Amino acid sequence: MAKDYSCNHDFAGLKELLRENNAILVPHSDTPVLRLRRNFESATGVKITNLIAERGAIIIAKNQEVFRLRFPEEAIKAYRRELFALAEKFTKFIYSGDSVTWVKKGKLFAKNENVIIFDSYRQSSLGYYARRTSPEGLARIDNDFYHEFTAEAKKIPLPPFFDVEDYNPDYGIAILSSSQASKTNGFLKYLDLLDEENCEYYMIGDYLTDIIEHPRMTLLAVNNCVEELRNKASFVSQSPLAKGMMECIEYALSI
Repeated sequence: MAKDYSCNHDFAGLKELLRENNAILVPHSDTPVLRLRRNFESATGVKITNLIAERGAIIIAKNQEVFRLRFPEEAIKAYRRELFALAEKFTKFIYSGDSVTWVKKGKLFAKNENVIIFDSYRQSSLGYYARRTSPEGLARIDNDFYHEFTAEAKKIPLPPFFDVEDYNPDYGIAILSSSQASKTNGFLKYLDLLDEENCEYYMIGDYLTDIIEHPRMTLLAVNNCVEELRNKASFVSQSPLAKGMMECIEYALSI
């Protein structure tokens, strides 16, 4: 997807291509389960039954949860309360829900205000936007407000479980998760639970976290990938983003 979360590639024929090659698409992302499944199904037209969500913290197989990384619930709840209390000091416009989809679809919030938008879809991680709305109420990236709020948020002691902090001003978003959750660990758990004889695995990615180094894994990269992945990938698409993903799928099914 592009930075604005859009996907403008037509995946017509992908469903049939996967069926003909007895292949399945397993989304593997930092994204929560519900949004990950919905986004992939909407973009590709392929029914998603298996997926690895929240950076390997949750695994779904045949539409059933088969693994979830457990965390200290009370400590996480206490941290959430402190973070919410901090948000109230910065703005009275605090929202909780399907945050990424709201931003993607252009949901209107209070006009000309600082807003905090919590992601209620996350189950084993915590995420929120800190943005400034336009005169129309669209949640725009505002580095001043983002840095001001996150600077104070970073002063709140984190529960031991949340030991990975991803503050990304380019998206106006912050995501807190556990180092126990990684795309590599998620893949290893997937192998442990669901591996079948003679299966081949391909990871299509663009970033460092997509580098899963395992003898059963072949790395493929879209053209907008980081240099480290480009150097390790067996194939790099000519196109970036979604079109590049389709090129990677076609390559994997051709070899």
